[in-house]
Amino acid sequence: MTTEQKEARFEEMVSCLKKRNILKVRELLLDNLQENADDKDFLNDCYHLVLGDSLVFQKHNTEMLDYTLTHWDEGMYPNLLNDLKKNFSRKRYHLAMDLALYFYEQKHQQEEEENAEELEIELKPRKKKKPKKPKRIIPLEQKYTLTGIGTTSLLLIAMIIQLLMSGE
Repeated sequence: MTTEQKEARFEEMVSCLKKRNILKVRELLLDNLQENADDKDFLNDCYHLVLGDSLVFQKHNTEMLDYTLTHWDEGMYPNLLNDLKKNFSRKRYHLAMDLALYFYEQKHQQEEEENAEELEIELKPRKKKKPKKPKRIIPLEQKYTLTGIGTTSLLLIAMIIQLLMSGE
């Protein structure tokens, strides 16, 4: 949204509050979450505008909400918005606002990383990979010999320790 559209939206919210059109104010707040997740200041301004009206937010319905943003994914967010329509509580709206900002930030970071990767690919000349050294391949007979020597050595050490312990 452009700044003019945001100002018009804000003025519309002010006029709806004056007219006591609470349902329209709630609808505008929900639209803000979906359309203006990129502007944290605008969302906060709208939120603080309606805090003064005691009718905009309902009493929370005691549903337990998970405020850890990393536990949420974008598939669960529409369900939260639908629940918000049923119970427009301050807690639920604040969580929805935080999630909208969080998901926008995640998308923005992901896009930046993809753009950075594309630039790196374009800017860096590809280096020729050095051939890997082949792994040392030990013949099967030699493996058995090494295993037998190791096992025999361990048994001899164990026998010496046992003799020393018994005092002979």
